[in-house]
Amino acid sequence: MLGRNLDANGVPTGAEIIVSPSATGTLGKTVAATVLSTGNIAVTWIDISGNVQYRLYDSAMAPVTGVTLAETNSMPASNIDIAATGTGFN
Repeated sequence: MLGRNLDANGVPTGAEIIVSPSATGTLGKTVAATVLSTGNIAVTWIDISGNVQYRLYDSAMAPVTGVTLAETNSMPASNIDIAATGTGFN
């Protein structure tokens, strides 16, 4: 899965980045991204097995974490909501 930072007008700023290095085509169709209060960006997705995964990036789109499993087998899921709480997010 690839990602790209956009400005407020939707114009790309910078190069594409690899969000999930998986080359097996195991991504589902639900993807969400949000800017956290720290300025970091959380990208989450549901894979075809129903697992919710995420990866954090700094404001320059440099990875802060690797791909992390947030929840297993959440099928049938069709939507992801990201909520910041304290120093983390849910």
